[in-house]
Amino acid sequence: MARLQHLSFTLKRNGLIIGAAWTLVILLGLGWNIFERYRNATASAHIQALFTFEKDLVYRRWSASHGGVYVPITEKTPANPYLSHIVTRDVTTTAGQHLTLVNPAI
Repeated sequence: MARLQHLSFTLKRNGLIIGAAWTLVILLGLGWNIFERYRNATASAHIQALFTFEKDLVYRRWSASHGGVYVPITEKTPANPYLSHIVTRDVTTTAGQHLTLVNPAI
């Protein structure tokens, strides 16, 4: 009888140890997965930010190489008072649309 109780205790103890070890393995795997997802998301965001920055630089260089661009005059894009010394700052198209020169540095 004592041997049977000892065997039962040993089986329970070993079962708990195996269950705890398995739980630890699962938790470590989950932790690693979460870490990798965070690292990949951060790397992806960094790449997208670099791409956007480079795209903006290309646009600014292109615009600056052409001396700026003309856009319709609106409340959001009024004529730039700092460009008033440029004779062709404000122009009118043949269709009658009023345009103003936008500084590529903005």
